[in-house]
Amino acid sequence: MRRGALAQSRAGDPEGAFEIISDCLAQHPDDLSTRTVYALVEDAVRRKSQPKEYWEKRFDMIYLAVAKGIATRVASRARSIVDVGSFGTPILDWFPDVKDRFSVDLVRPYAGPGVTPITSDFLTWEPPMHFDVALCFQVIEHVPDATAFARKLLAICDVLVMSVPYLWPEDKAAHHVHDPVDTEKIFGWFGREPNYSYIVKELYDEERIVSIYDNHATAPLSRIDERAFRYRWILPNTP
Repeated sequence: MRRGALAQSRAGDPEGAFEIISDCLAQHPDDLSTRTVYALVEDAVRRKSQPKEYWEKRFDMIYLAVAKGIATRVASRARSIVDVGSFGTPILDWFPDVKDRFSVDLVRPYAGPGVTPITSDFLTWEPPMHFDVALCFQVIEHVPDATAFARKLLAICDVLVMSVPYLWPEDKAAHHVHDPVDTEKIFGWFGREPNYSYIVKELYDEERIVSIYDNHATAPLSRIDERAFRYRWILPNTP
């Protein structure tokens, strides 16, 4: 039933999948796998029902300006990039010169020019390559098994740029399953400190934390300088 629900959700019918997984959860309320699929499908239903103006409502938010500034400096010479949990947002348009661009989302991957859209559960998805850069903005807080999700993000790329809500109250967002998120909780998910983090405050007091995880460096970065990443991916087989 779990696999059937996920397949139906990926096929574009999260509402039907929700009925299936709800019945399954009623029969197995303590089964972790069933609860995980339930949360994923429930989130898919919510996201499908949101208006198309989702991006218009947030494209000018301060955290996205910061995320763009950081990500474009990191990936200015990257050869491949993947945006995980894109929900149809044109994040990958920030990187028109990157050859291989993939968008992965359970419901609505971005399908812009030059982008390969993948409708899939990230935890079961098999990447076609090891990516130079991975992006994951405002996604992990929705994922029940955040640790597995975070560790897979690290495993598929050289450098990860991600963001999550920072210290939001537990009851602020109904579909967040980990609030309040602090640096200790994030460390538990990733199993290591980030190389760089920046806490962004919106004009109406919401805060998010944007972080870089570099799999080829352990030292913290005091600032984001494009020159630190400029030559990493230029030559073939450069680590």
